[in-house]
Amino acid sequence: MKGFNLKSSIFLILTLGVIIRFIYILEIRKAPFFYTPFGDPDFFDKWALHIAHGDFIGKEVFFKAPLYPYVLAFFYKLMGHNLLIPRFLNILFDACSIFLLFLIGEKLCNRTVGLIAAFIASFSGILIYFSGEILGTSLAILLSLILLYLLLSVNNKMWRWLIAGFISSLLVIVRPNFLLCIPVIIIYIFFRRITIRLKIKSSLILLFGTVTMISITGIRNYVVGRDLVLINYSGGVNFYIGNNVSSDGVSAVLPGYGNDWDEYSIAEIEMKRELKPSEVSRFWLIKGLDFIRNHPVQFASLFIKKCYLLCNGKEISNNQNIYRYVKNSHLMRFLLFSYGTRKFYFAFPTSIIFSLGLSGILLTLRRRRKFLLPFLLIVSFGISVVLFFVSSRYRMPLFAFIIPFSSYSVYWFLEHLKEKRNIFIWIFSFIPFFILCNFDPYKISMEDNTIEYYNLGNAYLKKGELDKAKEYYERGIETNFHFPRLHLNLGVAYFKENNLKEAEKEYLTEIKLNPKEARAYHNLAVLYEKEGKVKDAIVYEKRTIEKMPRFVDPYVSIGRLYVKEEKYDSAVGFLEKANRLKKNNSKIVSLLGLVNLKLRRYDKSIIFYRNAIELVSDDAVLHYNLAVAYIAKGRFGEARKHLLRALSLKEDFAAAHYNLGLIYVKEENMEKAKEHFKEALRIQPDLLEAKKMIEKIE
Repeated sequence: MKGFNLKSSIFLILTLGVIIRFIYILEIRKAPFFYTPFGDPDFFDKWALHIAHGDFIGKEVFFKAPLYPYVLAFFYKLMGHNLLIPRFLNILFDACSIFLLFLIGEKLCNRTVGLIAAFIASFSGILIYFSGEILGTSLAILLSLILLYLLLSVNNKMWRWLIAGFISSLLVIVRPNFLLCIPVIIIYIFFRRITIRLKIKSSLILLFGTVTMISITGIRNYVVGRDLVLINYSGGVNFYIGNNVSSDGVSAVLPGYGNDWDEYSIAEIEMKRELKPSEVSRFWLIKGLDFIRNHPVQFASLFIKKCYLLCNGKEISNNQNIYRYVKNSHLMRFLLFSYGTRKFYFAFPTSIIFSLGLSGILLTLRRRRKFLLPFLLIVSFGISVVLFFVSSRYRMPLFAFIIPFSSYSVYWFLEHLKEKRNIFIWIFSFIPFFILCNFDPYKISMEDNTIEYYNLGNAYLKKGELDKAKEYYERGIETNFHFPRLHLNLGVAYFKENNLKEAEKEYLTEIKLNPKEARAYHNLAVLYEKEGKVKDAIVYEKRTIEKMPRFVDPYVSIGRLYVKEEKYDSAVGFLEKANRLKKNNSKIVSLLGLVNLKLRRYDKSIIFYRNAIELVSDDAVLHYNLAVAYIAKGRFGEARKHLLRALSLKEDFAAAHYNLGLIYVKEENMEKAKEHFKEALRIQPDLLEAKKMIEKIE
């Protein structure tokens, strides 16, 4: 009967946790950002979609950790692209995490502690919030708990150490800062009461499993980019963001570049040469280390601040105000909220869970050997976060690791309450932490109306609701006239309405306020091209390149504009640079084919057009231009094949018929030649060359 009660209890907790998450997802479907994600959710969604459409290997070194988009791509491939899929996938991950917390609590202490841990996870508002985000947060939590459970259950079985190594490598591929926890796990192994031989063997097998999986991403990065990058190359810039003279420890902002930037271009401009991804990461890492060396007192103060905020109850987000967003759900208004001032507040439930967890750490000191592993993971993962910058999504694995301590604190309180003894021990272990978790001496504010208006404007712009987009951009400008990209995106809204005068005004305002904003120059160039001001368009595209050397669009645009003006020598350099920056792009490759054709570099033209056809096989013009290059080289058989292919794609292609006629004349097949010349003349009656060839044959 007791077993039945246990099973029914965990089943009930699990079911309620899943139901709450489904209700939350259904409620927030009407929120502006649900179907128009921005920032990292948009980045991961598009990345997963590219993979699902066949771009499995990719063409560039990974900038962000790749595991989550690959997992998401598998389900997109299986079920099609639907933004409900990542949310339902997160619910599945959360359900597994809830059950794992039950098993971990049971393993560390007893079943009651396990049930309390599962209950906390089921109803934790912040965990529920992340189930609605297109981020790898829920996956990272699940992998963290799988690893913790495996390490607690290893029992000196070597195959379990190997699996633990595999899981830790997957965790690193979704949250690269977990790499710092691997040495700590090795230290834990050497604290275990086993022989030195077993300690060494266990450590080596764990490391083998970890390195084997991680090396796959490293090899892939080298193959596509000829660069030694183990996982991804965003670590350097993230380190600098969290360690510079302007850093507040929580804002994901590159000093002097607003809320969006191209760290690659900035590094290349400063270094005055092209860089590999690993060199870009190293560039920013060195800048961060220089800050630490030159400002040790400021760094120490910033580090302490980040440590404090790491375990604070306040939810800090890079993208949006979490507390405001969850108000789109009636249910979540009771499960995740913060009331008070910027300094004193009550942040539910995170402040309670963290203060209970810290209380639990104190209360488990007598059982420290059993609780050593989760404690070491909390400390090491916490350090790995504060070395960069603090954000709710990045600290979530730590949040998961602390839940067993929170549940133990609740269990300890209930057990001693029944016996009516030592209650003051619990009170003194909990209350100080509860006060600290709801107190922020730094007065970090998440109430930034400007960024809220900016994000809402972007959402409506993406949906094509231009009036609403303009309304929110204008509200943002009223609250902060200088906010980066507000004028730029307002200009985009006007441009989409074909109100070029107002669009130009907003673009010029953006340039005046934020002269480093490359996209403002580019958008102005696009506007001038539309107005027929080709020279002005080229001037502004060149300024775009000065601001952002790795932005592909201006290179393509300049190349295309020079082609229009028949300045092929001028076009070729810009198009070649575009091709280096964005490999295997059919538009760029076909333009290079055309430019080389016009410059009579037929061998190069053939190479580019063949590459273009590999990318887009059903474009009649590509086949025709390749045939023209083959004709110029005297390779008539290959030319005929591509002309026939062009005609199969576009029957009324007069030029293709005419050139096919010329090939048949060369082959002395006058009947076929005449047939194609007549067809060319029928389609294009003013094609005098075809008429002359018919007269010559007759």
